[in-house]
Amino acid sequence: MNCNKHLNDYAVATCASCGVGLCQNCLNSSVYSYDSKPLCHDCNLKAAEDEMSTLSRRKVWALIKCIFVLVFMILGFSIWIYAGIGGIPSAFKSTKSSGGMRVVSNDIIDSLFYPFIMLLIRLAIIIALAPLAAVFLVIMNLVTFFKTSSALKDTKNTYAFLLNASN
Repeated sequence: MNCNKHLNDYAVATCASCGVGLCQNCLNSSVYSYDSKPLCHDCNLKAAEDEMSTLSRRKVWALIKCIFVLVFMILGFSIWIYAGIGGIPSAFKSTKSSGGMRVVSNDIIDSLFYPFIMLLIRLAIIIALAPLAAVFLVIMNLVTFFKTSSALKDTKNTYAFLLNASN
């Protein structure tokens, strides 16, 4: 069997995708492989195009997720500020009027008090950790965006190399 591209050279391997013969020169210039087996020039181009498509989609989705999280972080922070400022007068009003109240200690109050306090503690933890998780998501998506941009640039360079190698 002879090489598909260099018809005068003997094939030393076959393309893992389409099965055409590859000479030593084509084997050495194969950039992509499938199951550790080399690909021919046309299959290398197809693999580079597929990788560029995948990386482009990943880059766009990382940016969309980053923007989405940032928008909701700003919205949540705005609501938190508004609720905090709006809640101050009502907090003073309720503490003023609660001076004459007396809590009677019965079994029902004791049995409801502990779960209520645990709920408040869980909500406080969620409220404290949610901004940290949102910041982590923004950073993670930005890192993914920049890594994908770099990988996409490398893949485009590889694709350009493969196009020039065909000449």
